[in-house]
Amino acid sequence: MAEIEDPDAGHRSGKQPPIGATPNIGVLEKLPDECPPINATARTGDFYRLTSNHLKRGEIAPANDWILPYQKSAGECAGKIESCACHAHSLMTDPSDYVSGCSLSPWMRRKSLALVTLDRTMGVILETPSDLVDSHVDWWPSTQSLFPHAEVIEEAEE
Repeated sequence: MAEIEDPDAGHRSGKQPPIGATPNIGVLEKLPDECPPINATARTGDFYRLTSNHLKRGEIAPANDWILPYQKSAGECAGKIESCACHAHSLMTDPSDYVSGCSLSPWMRRKSLALVTLDRTMGVILETPSDLVDSHVDWWPSTQSLFPHAEVIEEAEE
């Protein structure tokens, strides 16, 4: 298993955490074997993330919107620390997929859309198209404590 960096190690030593890092929510876990997948690559660019429905245009998604799927109390990944996909965040590369997804999914309509800019040092990405989102990608952050700036660009439907 690959080790995940302890986000509190720098804090305990008196060093400041890296920009974009906040204390981890939940317990640090080791990644499953062969996770992230070998074909996941480091990429730089703009990505889009579904976020809390109460956030308005221009607001920033809080750290608790970045809880990894296996750390959540509900959902298909809840508690599944052995699943590599459950250690990744869902993003999309094309914001128009949000519009088309909202026309098909009441769940997606209840989410706001945030712009997230990543650089190569922030983790690795694998294209994982879904039924709702052709441009869906999984992003394994370089540390569990990395919560990038995510500014809402589209508000959830009321």
